[in-house]
Amino acid sequence: MTDQAQLSSAQAHALFDILTSHVVLNEIESLKYPRTIATFGPPLQPSQAEGASTPLLRILLESFILILPGFRDVTAQFWTDNIFRLATTLDEANLSESYDKGSVGIRRTLSTASASIVESVARGRLGGYPKQALKTDSKYDTSNADDVAKAWDDFLQRIIYGDLLDKMFAKAAETDKLSDHELVVQAAHQYALTIFAALLHHNLIVSPRGQSMVSLLNRLHRLTPYFLVKQTLKIGNAASMLNGMTQLLLTKMNLSTLTSWFGGQASDSGMNLLQQIISQVLNAEVSELRKRLKQIEQSQDAPDKSQLESLRKYASQSAKEQQKMRNQSGIV
Repeated sequence: MTDQAQLSSAQAHALFDILTSHVVLNEIESLKYPRTIATFGPPLQPSQAEGASTPLLRILLESFILILPGFRDVTAQFWTDNIFRLATTLDEANLSESYDKGSVGIRRTLSTASASIVESVARGRLGGYPKQALKTDSKYDTSNADDVAKAWDDFLQRIIYGDLLDKMFAKAAETDKLSDHELVVQAAHQYALTIFAALLHHNLIVSPRGQSMVSLLNRLHRLTPYFLVKQTLKIGNAASMLNGMTQLLLTKMNLSTLTSWFGGQASDSGMNLLQQIISQVLNAEVSELRKRLKQIEQSQDAPDKSQLESLRKYASQSAKEQQKMRNQSGIV
């Protein structure tokens, strides 16, 4: 490549951001297809080390999740049986697409929001973070936006290239007050809190699906056994804590479960907590679609009976047949 054709540093950085965003979005979207899960590779498919369907997501999983205490001690069967089966079942459920409903759904909104976070992590994993001189004596005004943004950059520099992370853990063992930490930590906390608040504001207030997500969060709030979660998180051993959280999600909490503790006959009836959460989410979507269909039928410009019958027939078809019709209609 000649000097005239070479990209400048700013252009190369922008291209890297664009390509990373494109790859992350494509890989996250592809998770809705069973073939993607079937060819994901380790840890879901330990025997398939090469040719993974989502290489970037697998790199992030191996770099940030599987090395954590607890996750690194999980047996291979946990991933190949439980997680793989759950992901495959969700994919095979043939959940509706946003363009099927004519509006952006909750899953699309949440996946887009999560993709923005994942792509930031991916840029850091692939491109690193530019090293600069460490600043340990700077002063920051947490009420000033420029100072908070500057503090965040200094915070990352010291976390990655300095010893700030060790100091934070040491200070956290001494006190639970944020005000006792260094000023750069307090300012970085303010920055992270602002970004998180902006994300919630966009998804819960600005987004057309905001009220639906608030209702969903309320249902999840009522289902969550906070006391049991709190007690489980107090377990010192990370592997035991993770195992406890897994049991909390997968144990069926019903009358049969209680009687079995006292020697009664156990039953496989009922749903565990994870199943209840998934059921709540899917049932809410089904109810919404039925309500929308009823509104369409009762509207003044409602389609005729043959068109409505075609829509009902489409809803009962297999995923393969539905995809074929989408391709014919030019939607995909």
